[in-house]
Amino acid sequence: MTTNLSFDEDYFSQLLAARRHPWAVGMLQLGADMVGTIDRSARVLDAGCGSGAALPWLHESTDGPVVAFDFAETALTFCRRADPSQVLARASVEHLPYRDQTFDLVTSADVLQHVPVAVAERAVVEVARVLKPGGRFLVRTNAAFGRADLAERDDWHLYEASRLHAELTAAGLEVERLTHANTVAALMATARNRLAHLRRAPAGPVEHHPDGADEHVGIGIPAPATGLRRALLAASLGAERRYLRSPGRSLPWGHTLIAVARRPTR
Repeated sequence: MTTNLSFDEDYFSQLLAARRHPWAVGMLQLGADMVGTIDRSARVLDAGCGSGAALPWLHESTDGPVVAFDFAETALTFCRRADPSQVLARASVEHLPYRDQTFDLVTSADVLQHVPVAVAERAVVEVARVLKPGGRFLVRTNAAFGRADLAERDDWHLYEASRLHAELTAAGLEVERLTHANTVAALMATARNRLAHLRRAPAGPVEHHPDGADEHVGIGIPAPATGLRRALLAASLGAERRYLRSPGRSLPWGHTLIAVARRPTR
C-alpha cells in the first residue's frame, strides 16, 4: 500500500467548501438522528474534527463541554478561524490525551478509513477507554459495497459492516445501530461499473480518482453537485433519513457505514 493524501490547507479548504453539499449535510443529519437526544450536560469529544463540520451541531446539542482534536495542525487552524473559543488539541486517534471515562459522547466521521488498519483498531479501543459507562460512540466511515475493484492504501481502506462491528465489539462496546447509507448513489455507481465491465474486462484493481464514478474515493470530499443531480442526491438521502428514523432499521447497501455503540454500564 502507498500513501498519497496530503492533508494540507488546500485539502481543508475544499473540505470546508463542501459543508453545504447535500452529501455532507445528509450524512451529518443521519448521524444526528441515530444519536437522538443528547443530554444537555453531556461532555462531548469530536475525534478527528477536520474542518469542524460537526462542531456547530454538537455545541447546539449540549450545554456541557465540547472538545475536539485532529492530527493535522491545519485542521485545527481552520476550526480556530471559525470559532476562536473552541477547545482543541493536536493528537492522534491511537493516543487520546484524555482521562478514562471522561466523555458521554464521542463522534468520529471519516477518520478510521484514513489510518492504517492496526491504528484504527487501537483508536476504537481508545474511544472506549475515554467513554463513561453508558457513553456512546457515533462513528462514520466508508463502506466496501460496490468497490471491489478499488485498490486500497495505507491512508484509504474499505470497511465491511461485519469488520466495523467486530472492531467495536472487540473494544468492549455494544453496537446499538449499524447501517449502510448513501444507498441510491452506491447502487447507481455499482450499476455503472458493471455496465463498464461488460464492455471491457478489467485489467485489475483501479487507482483512486476523486473525479471518477465514485466521487468520495481517496479524499473524502464530494464532487460538486448542481441542478438536478444535487436535488436527486438531497432527495435520496432525505428518504434514507426518514426510513432510518424508526428504531432497529438498517440499510444493507451503501457507500457509507454509520454506527452507534455504547460502553456497557457494568
